[in-house]
Amino acid sequence: MNIKKLWNSYWSERTQVCMRCGMRYKIRIGECRFCKGKSNGEIIEQIHIPYSEELEDSNKLGNYFFIIGILLYAGAISTFFWY
Repeated sequence: MNIKKLWNSYWSERTQVCMRCGMRYKIRIGECRFCKGKSNGEIIEQIHIPYSEELEDSNKLGNYFFIIGILLYAGAISTFFWY
């Protein structure tokens, strides 16, 4: 089989958003593999809390880049007025 056809068939499969956990799963499977057999508490503990912590970490990284950008900008402006 052609590799391109195989690649396209794998990535172009239709997905659906699970109403319980919010994750995407392939329609042909029929049920969400992330929350199958789990209670709502387990879903929150295993999926939503780690995702929230990951968002907080990426937000902190964005703030660091913003501060570094301001410092570089201030340094460039101060060199311009120094000469």
